[in-house]
Amino acid sequence: EHSANLDAARALDRAAALDLLWQEWQYASAARLEVTQAAWQAQACRELQRAVDGAAGTLADLRAALDQQETTSLVVAAAESTLQGNVAQLRAAERSRDLAILDAKRAIGIRPTDVARIVSVKVWCCGGATIGSFNGGFVLRDNGWVRAAYR
Repeated sequence: EHSANLDAARALDRAAALDLLWQEWQYASAARLEVTQAAWQAQACRELQRAVDGAAGTLADLRAALDQQETTSLVVAAAESTLQGNVAQLRAAERSRDLAILDAKRAIGIRPTDVARIVSVKVWCCGGATIGSFNGGFVLRDNGWVRAAYR
């Protein structure tokens, strides 16, 4: 009877340890997903900013050409419309990026008011240890667990 109770206690202990590992894995996976989304949104903003800069340069060139009567006002209006569309897309992407960063901060336990730029991050669990690697930042730990890397 003592052996059966001991075996049952060990099985219960193993089940609890597996449940804890599963929760940690879910936590790390969610954090990784949120940080990845924030990083992709930031990349989209950089690309859209390049498009805005290019459209602004084109518009400036076309306005100069219009002054010299080398183009029409219709072409300039089309360039203005393109620039306005690019700016609107950039503003929407910046809002999405900001929301993604807030979600990432929430997932990794950083207060929304803390200034932190999320950088490339990998977070994963391995045999009861969460491991993080990152580019140009530091690791925020909570009770010995890697929660996030940011700078």
